[in-house]
Amino acid sequence: MPMLLAVTGLSVDVGYWYQNQTALQSAADAGAMAAAMNDARLGQTTDDTKVSAALPYAKAMADAATSQQFGFVSGAPGTSVTLTANTGTAQTVNSKSVATTTYTATVSAPRPVFFSAVGGAGLQGFLGRHAKRQRHRLHRYHHIGH
Repeated sequence: MPMLLAVTGLSVDVGYWYQNQTALQSAADAGAMAAAMNDARLGQTTDDTKVSAALPYAKAMADAATSQQFGFVSGAPGTSVTLTANTGTAQTVNSKSVATTTYTATVSAPRPVFFSAVGGAGLQGFLGRHAKRQRHRLHRYHHIGH
């Protein structure tokens, strides 16, 4: 009987962790998308300043995507949202230049245990996910002359 309870408890915990992984992936997707969508509006030019300007938007959208389940904006213990930006070299084709900035959002949150802790499994830790989104900027160059 104790073995049956332990297996049942572990299956509940694993199901909860799986649901949290899915929610964290949604949070990472939303955070990266928010950063990419606000890129042009924020008007920053270096990767570091882009990250500083976009991070509050990424945290807010990560929270919104998970109905504030993890508390990224409030800084709940053990939770984090990190953001990186990588601006590529602009390529010019037919008088048009396209620059790409890739944002990567990584989110993490504690992995709570309910029943597996009772059985002494000690399966505590952190869950984490990441996502990338790109923002393409199109510039047109007008040539005067023949």
